[in-house]
Amino acid sequence: MNIEDEIKKEFHEKFLELRKIINSYELMPGSGKNAFNKLIWQVLSHLYRGAEVQKISRILESELISRHGLSIKPNETKEIAIDILRWWDSVDRIIY
Repeated sequence: MNIEDEIKKEFHEKFLELRKIINSYELMPGSGKNAFNKLIWQVLSHLYRGAEVQKISRILESELISRHGLSIKPNETKEIAIDILRWWDSVDRIIY
């Protein structure tokens, strides 16, 4: 497998892991597992670029409010962002 294929595989694996984390918050009870795919893609892309808590929190807040119409407080998105970054710091990855 070449490096490009390995990177794509890794991104997909991390995408699925991050989906589990975000869905575990049950932000929209009863929604399908794919409800936050765009959000997950955005967050993961920013994680690979070195985003920190504030950036991830802003992405979460913006997407959850504007795209999904949820009522969520900044401290809630910050808590989720911290959990995401804890996970991100603990996973193995090809690209740093």
